Amino acid sequence: MVAVLVLAMLSGCSVLLDDGDSAPVGDVSTPAPTGDDGSTPVPAGEATSTPTTGGSSTPADSDDSTPTRTPASSASLSTFDAAALNDGHVTALQNAGSFTAESSLIIRSEDSVRYINGSYAIERGGPAANTANITFVGPNGTRDFPTSTRYTESDTTYERQVARTDNGTEVGYRSASAPYNDSGLQPVNRSVAYSLGEIAREVIDNSTWNETGSGTFDGERVTRYDTSGERFGAGQLGPNAEGAATMAVDENGAVRYVAYQFVTTVSGERTTYSYEATYVDVGGTNVRRPDWTDEA
Repeated sequence: MVAVLVLAMLSGCSVLLDDGDSAPVGDVSTPAPTGDDGSTPVPAGEATSTPTTGGSSTPADSDDSTPTRTPASSASLSTFDAAALNDGHVTALQNAGSFTAESSLIIRSEDSVRYINGSYAIERGGPAANTANITFVGPNGTRDFPTSTRYTESDTTYERQVARTDNGTEVGYRSASAPYNDSGLQPVNRSVAYSLGEIAREVIDNSTWNETGSGTFDGERVTRYDTSGERFGAGQLGPNAEGAATMAVDENGAVRYVAYQFVTTVSGERTTYSYEATYVDVGGTNVRRPDWTDEA
């Protein structure tokens, strides 16, 4: 069930959590958060590629766009209302006018691995672009699904698909305009680009977060929160899920970085999910029309 939900929600990804294997698709570099003291500690329960912070500060609770925090048993612990946090995140991105979202997911079972990568570039009221790629590695070899790049401007959407073949690559193009056919090419899904996603919200709702410090990410001040435990994200992830997660929230309420890694056990089979997403160039993203749209 988790895999279906994740695959349905993910249409944009990029930087992979380093769990000891190299992804068969190209990585996109992500600006690493830095702490006030310049250190780069790795939180417990994760490998590498996590935001790092030091010092201590919290977002201004008086700002309507800042997620609501509820103090837990000590001053350093918080629980979040995921719906409120997601609403604040969306509002902050909308107010900024533009952003680039990059994410990646690795789903690792006992005999196979799936890599899902992509990105979004969004201008509010303007053009939008999305790239997605899925690679499956199983007992019988590797299957690369076509890399899809979609660009929407006004009422028209263009798509390019690049497929690997035995002889190299095949490139295909298509376009469509409003009103769109339900079974045909659809415009870039801006709602998915803005939202934190259903599973991330489930993790946020069902976890107690430790405020571990403040620092910078993509040039902006952020507060970092970490969580882990056996009941990690209990509910949608299944009763046997355990793992850890990190998020970094800026002063405007945008979740600039979110990552989680958890293991589920169903009928004795363990599956590991490693996810990472970043929101960068907030307010500074310019979505340009690709040259290949003339071919669509």
